[in-house]
Amino acid sequence: MRRAQITVEFLIIFAVLAILSFALVKFYVDLNADASATAARLSARSSAILLATAIDKISQAGDGASISLELPERLSTGATYSLAIYPSLRRVEVVSTAHAGAMSVDVPLATNKISGTTELWGGARVSVRNKEGVVFVQA
Repeated sequence: MRRAQITVEFLIIFAVLAILSFALVKFYVDLNADASATAARLSARSSAILLATAIDKISQAGDGASISLELPERLSTGATYSLAIYPSLRRVEVVSTAHAGAMSVDVPLATNKISGTTELWGGARVSVRNKEGVVFVQA
């Protein structure tokens, strides 16, 4: 009878350890997913800030100022993305649907006097110029 009792105790201890191991693995996977989502959001925000800063600087520099820049091809997670410029809202928005559903990040603009291309994709070469107080964005 003693031998059977040890086997039952062993099975109970093994079951408890298996449950604890499963809980730890699930916690790690959830934590890793959160970190990946945060990295994607920060990368998207960085791309939006790059474009918004160029628009704001050219707007403030005055007539004749221009700059060219190249947007990153993909987010740090490898996801593709698009940027939209909303002059009336004074916003640049980045949208990516490749990372765990749709993700959207936006940053403010200092001006609403913007014309030209308002939809851009990652990897685009962008020309930003000021002509008579209006900022023209071209891809």
